[in-house]
Amino acid sequence: MKVSDSIKKNAILVNKFLRKELKGNPKQLYDASAHLIIHGGKRLRPFMVMKSCMMLGGKQSDAMAAAGAVEMIHNFTLTHDDIMDNDSVRRGRPAVHVEYDHPTAINAGDAMLAVAFEVLAESNHFDDKYFRELVRIIGSMVRRVSEGQQQDMSFEDRDFVEEDEYLHMISGKTAAMFTTCARTGALLSGASPEVVSIMTEWGENVGLCFQLMDDLIDATGDSETLGKPACSDIIEGKQTLIAIHALQQSADVLPNFNEIFGSGIEDTDREVLDTVVNELRQSGSIQYAYDKAMSFHAAAHACLNQLPERESLQVLRDLTDFQMVRIS
Repeated sequence: MKVSDSIKKNAILVNKFLRKELKGNPKQLYDASAHLIIHGGKRLRPFMVMKSCMMLGGKQSDAMAAAGAVEMIHNFTLTHDDIMDNDSVRRGRPAVHVEYDHPTAINAGDAMLAVAFEVLAESNHFDDKYFRELVRIIGSMVRRVSEGQQQDMSFEDRDFVEEDEYLHMISGKTAAMFTTCARTGALLSGASPEVVSIMTEWGENVGLCFQLMDDLIDATGDSETLGKPACSDIIEGKQTLIAIHALQQSADVLPNFNEIFGSGIEDTDREVLDTVVNELRQSGSIQYAYDKAMSFHAAAHACLNQLPERESLQVLRDLTDFQMVRIS
């Protein structure tokens, strides 16, 4: 089975679990909580939790609660991020705060975070020893994501950001969740501390690759495929690795990029955006970000190479490669 098919099959199970847990009154609160879940998402994070556990000898049922909890927290962060970034579209649909309102969206995000920890506490698929560790790991993940988001927002007030600062930011905002998924799955399988450490490192590298590919897809994709405006990072003046590299070049090399970067003009003509993307290609900025993504991709495979070879390991190899071709 292709990894994309396996992801889709796994998503059906996770979606069923999430919809069961995100129900209650007031109805509007839980409808808002489930809004992003109903309207798509590949469920890569719960897939990582469950497949990491199963690859190391655990059962799918052992990991479902943790997988569902992480996905709820992921959607909680998306709901709040869209408010903070003033993004009106998510997955081709109105963001939660647009479909409902700002107070409801904030409250729905808070509810998802609370339900995630309730799901962990109520699961009968692991004992108290694992519960305490899971709460610590997932709580730390939420903190790191918040720190990364705050650092990302602080970049908006700066003319230049160092590459190391950017990588540190995405290690928190994006990769921390992938790291937690791999670590949690390995932990619930009963793997040794050494194997858990290897899987944690694998998750970090996959997460960093994921975010760099996200940046590249935003710059080179089209609005219909993306489900959001193309080149939105450039228009908003986001300090991605592509932008950091481009801003180090002479303004004469990237005249259109420098004019559009941070302009905030969402209805920028597609032809103009094409000239910006062409400049980023010619200057080597897109290639630079791609090469960095490939370095994390290679590092992720190097982690898997440290594990005993088994047939089930292939799905994690395929997932690592999936990052290079996905559309998110």
